[in-house]
Amino acid sequence: MASSTNQAIWAQNAAMDMVSLRHDLHQHPELSFQEFRTQEVILQELRKIGLNGTKIANTGVVATILGNRPGKTVALRADMDALPMPDESQLPYASINDGICHACGHDAHIAILIGAAQTLMHDLDFAGQIRLVFQPAEEQLPGGAQNVLASGILDDVDAIFGLHVWQPLAFGQVATSKGALMAAPDDFSLLIKGRGGHASMPEMTIDPVVVAAHIVTALQTLVSRYVSANDQVVLSVTQMHTGTAMNVIPEWAQLQGTLRTLSPKIRDEFPKKMEQLATQIAQAFGAQAKFTVTRGYPALINNPSMAEFALATAADLFGEAQAILSPPTMGGEDFAYYLEKIPGAFVWLGMGTPYPHHHPKFDARDDILYPGIRLLTELALRFLE
Repeated sequence: MASSTNQAIWAQNAAMDMVSLRHDLHQHPELSFQEFRTQEVILQELRKIGLNGTKIANTGVVATILGNRPGKTVALRADMDALPMPDESQLPYASINDGICHACGHDAHIAILIGAAQTLMHDLDFAGQIRLVFQPAEEQLPGGAQNVLASGILDDVDAIFGLHVWQPLAFGQVATSKGALMAAPDDFSLLIKGRGGHASMPEMTIDPVVVAAHIVTALQTLVSRYVSANDQVVLSVTQMHTGTAMNVIPEWAQLQGTLRTLSPKIRDEFPKKMEQLATQIAQAFGAQAKFTVTRGYPALINNPSMAEFALATAADLFGEAQAILSPPTMGGEDFAYYLEKIPGAFVWLGMGTPYPHHHPKFDARDDILYPGIRLLTELALRFLE
């Protein structure tokens, strides 16, 4: 196997090569399940380094790097899609696709994984194989991870790793959790049916606006009074739709929002409490309430030993101070589906950039490519050892 010095040099060269690729991807973002140009660019870049990629999950790509002797199989994953939002960065490589922007860093993830492949192809003196997974549609339900799993290309994989460039962390820091790292993001909707009428005669109506207001306030008590302080739950009512005129009490009101949980048990039980509370409040006013939940991705729960392995690898590469344990974030990620099937870990790679993820001026930085390439390369090789 190549020396660490050689790996570092190859990774540095690959990072320089990947800058223009990241800029190109940033300039030509594509939405979930529509990453056809991105797919072709990835296939072309893989061919340049001697790899034949295969199309999977409609717009995804998979390729395998074979070592010179039999061994285990490790997978590395990058997501591909952009967001339906404007690019206000004013960069030379700002998006030319109106209303679409790589405002989360997936352009960097693709460049990092191809750069890692380029680095690995310099020396195939290792046992086993490394599967490169370029996954479509992380940003939009139902996500692309389930399609990748259904393809069967991960059936023989012994471990899987993924990284996400992370704006809140200082540059070069690697952080993860030895358990839950991201939440299960579920959406809910509540339709309240009252009895409309003239606003000057409320006694003749069942006002769904008043019912909705009581329910919004009451829902907040579920987190504070039914969930242990040791558990993390976020319940946010984010939309209320009702009414057509100033002098009309409407017939109905609709509430919508998001529920974020880390515990599978709480995820299953909490919506039942929400529905019970909402329907009983509505009944008290003589109204009716219909509650529905749309489940998103499961909570992303790292394999503890794999997370420890990832942090140890990062500490060896970048120093002990740069490898830290992270508290969970309440965002969601469909990498969670892989971790339900395969031992692995998902890690943050800090950037310290000024604009947060999903901001119209967000941009991943070019110098994040090198530490990302080094980390993925070493995770793969060390696991196969």
